[in-house]
Amino acid sequence: MAIGTDKTITYQFLTSSETISNYFKIIDESNSQILSLIDKYSISSTQYFPIFGFSKINTSLASAVRLMANQEAKLEHGMNTISPACKQTHTTIVEILEETSIPASSKETAIFWSIMSGNLNVDEVESYLRNYSNKKLSSYKKMLCAFDFIKYR
Repeated sequence: MAIGTDKTITYQFLTSSETISNYFKIIDESNSQILSLIDKYSISSTQYFPIFGFSKINTSLASAVRLMANQEAKLEHGMNTISPACKQTHTTIVEILEETSIPASSKETAIFWSIMSGNLNVDEVESYLRNYSNKKLSSYKKMLCAFDFIKYR
């Protein structure tokens, strides 16, 4: 995608994974031009892809309805496969991270469950996700999709 005047044209292309990693920057800048690339991506129904916020910025995405259905199905499936240990009622991410009855390997699943259950403040979740260290992990993408769904649907 070319952006700028004929003297200052820049070319920018992001993969779907890079788009997810840059989610908050794209949302903050309301970058509808870069979001038009979403229709060019090959996003399978097995991938976590946060489309709701993006579709609010670029309302002409042809793939938005399909991707919204995929995201809802992935989130529902994710909720249906959570172990009882992760289904505890906490109102902050810090409480989840400090909860000793939740194994360390399940903390992000517990955060996901709490986001989807509406137990966590959306601003706290946003701050946590903005500062998340590895935005390439599927656990990040899963939590981001839950946040995106809760905030923008």
